[in-house]
Order: sequence, then C-alpha cells, then structure tokens
Amino acid sequence: MPFRTTTPGSTLLFGLDIAGTVADAIGAAGGVTPAVLIKRGPRARATADPANGTRSTDTRIPCQAIVDGSDAEAAVTLLGASIVYQGARVVPEAGDAIEVRGRTMEIGERPEADPAAATYTCRAAGAARVLR
Repeated sequence: MPFRTTTPGSTLLFGLDIAGTVADAIGAAGGVTPAVLIKRGPRARATADPANGTRSTDTRIPCQAIVDGSDAEAAVTLLGASIVYQGARVVPEAGDAIEVRGRTMEIGERPEADPAAATYTCRAAGAARVLR
C-alpha cells in the first residue's frame, strides 16, 4: 500500500537534514514517548470466508512522539524522522491513528507540518478502551 512519504533529501533546508537533527536531539534529551502511527488502509474482503465481511488493512509503524495533554484528548507531535516504513519517512494524515501511552487516538484533522517535515502536530481524540 503506497503511503505519502518524504526523504531526507526532499526535506533538506540549507543542505541540512533538519528532521533527523531534531529527532536525534529530542530523543537524546529524553523528551519523547514511544508511539505507533497506525496508517488506515482500505478494508479488504476476507478471502477465506466471503460471508465474514471485511478485514482491516492497517499498517503499524513505530515512531516517537511528544504528548501534551490528557489521555482523552491531546496535542501529539510526531517526530518526522522517526516514522520510517520500508526505508521511507511516512507522513501522518487525517484518518490515521496514534497509539501512545496505552491508548489509540484518532487523528481527526490534517496534521500541521513544519517546512522541514521535522514534526507533525495534530489534535488526537482518545478511544475509550485501553490497549494491553
């Protein structure tokens, strides 16, 4: 499934990989939380049992986040250089979800990105269930 992506070369500012530098510096300072970006894919028909409906084709991508707010609703900033799938930096979009602090939060609006794609900030609303 193709995702919208960036590369270190496509987001260079003044010849520098700002996204990588920001992710490394914040990570080294201990200011990040492990997270998972859940890319929502189209639902696919269950081929073994057509009467069983459709199955999710979500892709889970480990990444790093900075969370500001409660578990129910938060401003979540994903570090762009940490969202890597099959060698490409993946761009989060509205309709995706973020799993952080044991909860899955839905991204309702298009995340705000800085010019270097170093961070993606979004408002995320948490699901009622706690993941284990």
